[in-house]
Amino acid sequence: DQLAFGEIGERLSACAQLLQAHMQVDTQRFLAAWREEDAKARVEDDDNLKAMLEDLAEKMDRNVSNAEQAMREALGDLVTRDDLQRILDGHLRAVELAGAATPSPSPAQLTIPVIADKNLVVHERLSAGSFGAVFRAKWNREEVAVKRLHAGHEARGAMLKEARVHYRLRSSRIVLLLGIVDDPHAPALVLEFMAAGSLRDLLRSVTSGRSPVPSSWVLLQIYLDVLVGLEYLHLEARVIHRDLKSANVMLDTSPEPRAKLTDFGLARTKSCSRSTLASSAGTSNWTAPEIFNHEGHSYATDVYSAGCVLFEVLTGKEPWEGMSEAEIVGGVVQGFRPKVGTMTLLPITEEMEALFEGMLQRQPMHRTTLEHAARSVESFLAAAIADKIPSSAATDQGRDNRHAPASSDELATLLSGLKLQDFEQKLRDFGVDTPADLSDVKDTELSEIGLKPVKLRQLRAAISAGTPEGTGDESALDALVALKGFDARSDFTAIVGMMRTRDGNADVQEQACRALRNLVSINAENGILTSADEGNRTRAGTAGAVE
Repeated sequence: DQLAFGEIGERLSACAQLLQAHMQVDTQRFLAAWREEDAKARVEDDDNLKAMLEDLAEKMDRNVSNAEQAMREALGDLVTRDDLQRILDGHLRAVELAGAATPSPSPAQLTIPVIADKNLVVHERLSAGSFGAVFRAKWNREEVAVKRLHAGHEARGAMLKEARVHYRLRSSRIVLLLGIVDDPHAPALVLEFMAAGSLRDLLRSVTSGRSPVPSSWVLLQIYLDVLVGLEYLHLEARVIHRDLKSANVMLDTSPEPRAKLTDFGLARTKSCSRSTLASSAGTSNWTAPEIFNHEGHSYATDVYSAGCVLFEVLTGKEPWEGMSEAEIVGGVVQGFRPKVGTMTLLPITEEMEALFEGMLQRQPMHRTTLEHAARSVESFLAAAIADKIPSSAATDQGRDNRHAPASSDELATLLSGLKLQDFEQKLRDFGVDTPADLSDVKDTELSEIGLKPVKLRQLRAAISAGTPEGTGDESALDALVALKGFDARSDFTAIVGMMRTRDGNADVQEQACRALRNLVSINAENGILTSADEGNRTRAGTAGAVE
């Protein structure tokens, strides 16, 4: 029978409603089943994650309690017990300083100032190389150095790459990058001007006879600055320099030559997830054997280069001077070191020779750590300062007076000596009124107010330099405070390093005492003490405190 159109429409509508009802039921069943399975999966994931974390914690506890055995299993018989201890000490120090450091801004956060070329008044050329040339110039009435790269399609890219690494570095031992000249035809970096030139210039002037040989303590202070700058790059900025040499160590002239690192054209940020950076960058005379073997750069590569710079400071000559490229590569790969010889700018002690050999070890894992190198050079510097000038009779006669007048504000004087005046008010907000109060402030709190690891180390060393309370004697720190005109920048670090009590070395303590007595004599002879009576009182008091 033929159905009317109305009946067909009604039946279609009913079928559609029935189909929709069935779909809703199926959808609800599906969603309910999916939720149930998802919940079970989440529980399983949580259980698996918990088990993984517990397993990881167990492994970490086992490794920490058995660290030496774990390292031996990984490294075999390649290292001795002393090597393992140096490696562990280096890692522990890196973790400590990295945790206390205020992180440098990332390249993405930086806006490097662009300086118009027309605002630069360029004068004479200072140096030249394969990259381009460096000129002395004036910018905003200030002397600056302009590093102008050779024109080329890659020059601008190379300039920007170097600037991104260099501009975020903020340390007193790093040459400051002021801005860039973003000109495709003449790209340039505008840098802090270092009036004394490079360490290479100084050493060449000395060996050629144009300049007298600097005092031992001056050369050691310059080299200690190099190590401190390298510590900053590795532990705070996480940067491998990759081209450390005397030509890239710049000097200023106030009051004595102090060193700053420069030229970061080959520098690279060190990734935590990669042990090395594959490249053959660098200059052959200062290049580590692993680079010639195409094993890539690491922090230990910079230590090797720093050892080559130590060779320059000791001898006044470049390592492997007069040898061909092939001879240098062959000697370095086989583990040979440049010979120091007998004609040196510094006296070569057994400790100095051991440091040199340790920094130039063929295997990176066997090399001396930067921390050990810096501590060694601090002790060499302290001994050199102690022997700068004999103790005067006036100093010896005043030993019975054991109470030198202390500064009216020891905290302010201490911070001024360490170049930390900007932190005085912040420390006072912590309730710190004297240097002794700083013992109650945690390293993390000092880091949070902006104190850098190197300055933190100096500050802690200064605090520990004092004698125990209750002895009736003025502390060594009070003795330093009483020295009017005391040159903290050149002498403070070395003397404090000698006064550290953690080694318990009586000979080192005696060297520090001699250094303090000598400094009193030096200040008196230079007329820094304003009157004879005041000079006698201060010298006598300080000598008594030292004794």
